[in-house]
Amino acid sequence: IGGEPSQLELWWQDHDGLAGRESFRLSVNPAVDELPSVVSQDLPRQAVVLDSEQLNFQALAADDFGVKRIGIAWKGIDEQQLTQLAEGEKLLSVGGPLQTSLQVPATFSAVALGITPQPIEVRLWAEDYKPGRERVYTPPHLLFVLTAEDHAIWMNSQLSKWHRAALDVRDKELQLYEGNKRLRAMTPEELADEEMRGELRRQAAAEASNARRLAALTGSGENLLRQAARNPEIGVGHLDRWAEMLQILNDIGHQRMPSVSDLLEKASTEKELARGGSQSNKPSAPQAGKIRGAAGGKPSEEEPEKTADNRPPMPKITDMESSVQPQEESEASPQSAKKKKNGSRLSLPQTTLAGPAPKSDGNEEPPDEQQDEEAAFDMALDEQADLLAEFEKVADELNTILANLEGSTLVKRLKAASREQNQVAEKIGSRIEAVFGKSSGIAEKDREMLQSLNELEQNSSQNVSYIMDDMQAFFERRRMNQFKLVLDEMKEAKVLEELRTLGEEIPRQQGMSIAQAEYWSDTLDRWGEDLVDPACSGQCPGSKTSDALPPSLILEVLKILESEVNLREQTRVAEQARPGLQAKAHLAEANRLSDSQAEIGVRTADVVQAIIELPNGDARFGKEISLLTSVGKVMQEATETLASSDTGPAAIAAETEAIELLLQCKRINPKSGGGGGGSSPGGGGKGTTQDSALALLGSGLNQNERREAREITQATGETGRTLPEEYRAGLDEYFKRLEQ
Repeated sequence: IGGEPSQLELWWQDHDGLAGRESFRLSVNPAVDELPSVVSQDLPRQAVVLDSEQLNFQALAADDFGVKRIGIAWKGIDEQQLTQLAEGEKLLSVGGPLQTSLQVPATFSAVALGITPQPIEVRLWAEDYKPGRERVYTPPHLLFVLTAEDHAIWMNSQLSKWHRAALDVRDKELQLYEGNKRLRAMTPEELADEEMRGELRRQAAAEASNARRLAALTGSGENLLRQAARNPEIGVGHLDRWAEMLQILNDIGHQRMPSVSDLLEKASTEKELARGGSQSNKPSAPQAGKIRGAAGGKPSEEEPEKTADNRPPMPKITDMESSVQPQEESEASPQSAKKKKNGSRLSLPQTTLAGPAPKSDGNEEPPDEQQDEEAAFDMALDEQADLLAEFEKVADELNTILANLEGSTLVKRLKAASREQNQVAEKIGSRIEAVFGKSSGIAEKDREMLQSLNELEQNSSQNVSYIMDDMQAFFERRRMNQFKLVLDEMKEAKVLEELRTLGEEIPRQQGMSIAQAEYWSDTLDRWGEDLVDPACSGQCPGSKTSDALPPSLILEVLKILESEVNLREQTRVAEQARPGLQAKAHLAEANRLSDSQAEIGVRTADVVQAIIELPNGDARFGKEISLLTSVGKVMQEATETLASSDTGPAAIAAETEAIELLLQCKRINPKSGGGGGGSSPGGGGKGTTQDSALALLGSGLNQNERREAREITQATGETGRTLPEEYRAGLDEYFKRLEQ
């Protein structure tokens, strides 16, 4: 036909000789078959991930004549990698001639794909139906896949950067406080000057800006905490203490600093800056979970039970869903007007739904209003002094946490150096037959390999030097004898010189180099064992009350939930790729998913056993034990379904049931409290900022957050000539008619 439009005539005649009276005209307009397009959604361009972590994203492809197939490919990029470079691909879904666009879920997990920890490039690819056309790939996504030990080292460096940023915010707040004290020391006559009041307004704006900076910093800290919570090498105790500090900073940034800003702004408008008292804002009870309900609430009349030692109510982990159903009125019984609530029990997460609200009896008292006569400037200074004192306590605690993390990181860094020496020995051993005993005639590829190992040993010597420097600094700060003894032994062994010598001998004495590398691997590993991880290796601090589950068990349940959600996504991907795979390949994938489900079931059973082994665990946590036992039974059904090569609706339904059991719902009254905290959102703000590390893994809205309504001013045209009102009205009418 060619590439130009053409007209064709079709004639027909049957076997009896009958023919059409006239021909059938057909117009053909050829169209160029364009290349398919493929993009990813929610896949980071560059990220550091655990080898056990799963990334869930969307793959989108389009083609004018139908998408044939879409998949994912990966390849290692570090040519000096001691382990084997990863390379492979996986089919995500098949399309069809009529499917001009395709959007499918996709997953990436290094463990599931058999990728060893290393930097890799990940690309999506798509194929169309044009014969002989090559695949179209997306730009590469760079993922640094790390082991749990290496990820812990990286997390420590990220937390250190975050800590320095937090100290910058504290220093800025100190500067603002000194400026406020300088202004407060002025005489009333000096403060009456408009320039000084303008300075006060600038101080208020700077305070609000610093509050926003701290709020953003707290958000990034919570993201780091979520990443750290996935790593089994980072102790729950470290996470729990870090989360408590984040909770305090969150209260300072969202509530207390904006309050200081408001008071300074108010003081700038007062006629006289008189001294007066101050009222402290009561912090709200800690809460966690996504609060999606739009309905607000009035303060609850619930009164938490007072314990003998005045313990604060325990935080709850709640996921509140929104509802578009009408809020029906329910009869409020007199007996339920006031009730006591035990807020000292930390249990499993819950999902809540909005329910009907009780009728009001009309005897509500209006909230107390702050009197205008109070001296706003004095109140601002008092509040700022209090939050700075709190900030100092947080800074000291963060220093302690970072020091403990640094101590455990030194252990992991020595272990990593040990593994690197072992990999050097294995690398030489893999090519020993081609290079041993040969002073010349070695292949160019092997010569380059030996030279690269020489350079690697030089880098290893430098890394060990950094470790020794950090150990010396750590000992100066913490005075832990174990670190001093190991450091002295490393200096006596002259490890730095020996590693450099080893690198120089690798190209000449391969056999001796293998023995030396194995020796230093064992020695570095022993030195790591000799270091005692401070702070009990970040072990779980235990329950804060006798009726609360330990944070370590709550964290494990959340990890089980995340693993089950990830497994369901993998099952969906396996089912959508089934038409394009051979039966044997799909069976292997189904068996892998079945093994993963069985492993999650074992973890669930271990949690049940751990709860039972708690003091009087059967009686105190019977509900949790029953729930997790039911989850285990459903997981067993999912395991058997996947083992039968069924990745369809039956398997997904079983996995979904397990997920929903872990997130059981209950209906609550959205109007019975002040904004949604605890496992019964709407219960009002009572308690302190004490919290568990788990609560920040899914933090919700803060009902006491001080939000700013910023005035939006005109960005252009403010410096021009001001026209009289009648001229402006005439111009408006002119442009209105012009548009018509």
